[in-house]
Amino acid sequence: MVGFAQSESDFEVKAAEGKVTITKYKGSVKNVVIPARIQGLPVTVIGYNAFFGSQVTSVTIGAGVTLAIEPSDVMFGGPSFDDELDAYYNTNGKKAGIYTKRGNSWSYSAR
Repeated sequence: MVGFAQSESDFEVKAAEGKVTITKYKGSVKNVVIPARIQGLPVTVIGYNAFFGSQVTSVTIGAGVTLAIEPSDVMFGGPSFDDELDAYYNTNGKKAGIYTKRGNSWSYSAR
């Protein structure tokens, strides 16, 4: 299904210390928008393998999302999103924007 993930129910999360970590994407759309807030709390981390096994091809990370991704906490994994996106995201300065996979390549565009 092509569309945009807009619902909090598309994500499994862990809330702690006034912040939210996305632990799993369980929606069916391929173009995911990471919300700035879930359960009224700021999204600060996209956890290791949060998109593992999904068919996601694009992730929009908003300027309001503060990501705290460490090398050991790769945000994407598995066959549809792999470690290369994490490297591309970090090399690209962790900018807010749209990250898209086409074949085996990643691209970035500002929102």
